[in-house]
Amino acid sequence: MKIIKNILGCSILFFALTSCSKDSPINCFGGSWAQELSSELTDWTTAAQAYSENPTTENCNSYKSSISSYISAIDKLTDCIPTVSQQDFNMAVDEAKEELNEIDCQQ
Repeated sequence: MKIIKNILGCSILFFALTSCSKDSPINCFGGSWAQELSSELTDWTTAAQAYSENPTTENCNSYKSSISSYISAIDKLTDCIPTVSQQDFNMAVDEAKEELNEIDCQQ
């Protein structure tokens, strides 16, 4: 259930933060930076579903890898997040990192 909760939370965060200004002084992909994350979010969702349905070591490693890829991609976009959303953004990233660290695929 934690997997579903985290994916849902990240999905909401993903779509809620698509309002990055096109006038941003940094490279926010012309204001459509959220599209840059769609592949990683899809991979994470797919891997989470596969792992929850069949918790093998291989699926666990795939799940961890997809979370890591999503975190890496989103870390590059920190400056694109509107200031009013920055605290929520940082909290969601920290929670994803904590979840990643807690996953033990060697069971």
